[in-house]
Amino acid sequence: MRKYINLLKYEFKTILKDATNLFLILYPFILLILIGLIIPLAFKKAGNIPAFGIILVLVISLSVGGFVSGALLGFSLIENIDEKTILSIAVSPIRVEGYTFFKISYTYILAIISNLIIVGGLKLINNDVYIVQINNQTIHLLDNFSWLHIIVFSFVNGLLVPSVALLIASLAKNKV
Repeated sequence: MRKYINLLKYEFKTILKDATNLFLILYPFILLILIGLIIPLAFKKAGNIPAFGIILVLVISLSVGGFVSGALLGFSLIENIDEKTILSIAVSPIRVEGYTFFKISYTYILAIISNLIIVGGLKLINNDVYIVQINNQTIHLLDNFSWLHIIVFSFVNGLLVPSVALLIASLAKNKV
């Protein structure tokens, strides 16, 4: 267990040095600014947006979090293979399987936190923007999300991380 704690300390030390880790940390805030501030301004400028367009923007924005984290993890694993750092891990106290499991777990937890920031932040910041009118009925899309729904969504959406990462890492031959 101590070896994984040391690895976690190393990951936290390299956040500012590794662009992938830095983007994983900043990504939820960037997306929250985009879907919480910029897209609502675009909705106001555009005028009457069809309900389908608003729902589509919301669904795509909320579902992309786990996919992006998984893709970044997949590219990170490919980078480890290309730079032969995976060989140095193989002779360390942590085996390659343990390192891969650690990276997946670490990124999964970051994806859960990211989803909580994005969906929870959107519910707190712009609950009144994502409103659609269907058949003379007004539907507040984010009012239907309770905090329990947001937590469950974050855990389930985070499951995209290992599937996307392992798919990319298994199919790609190199970084290019």
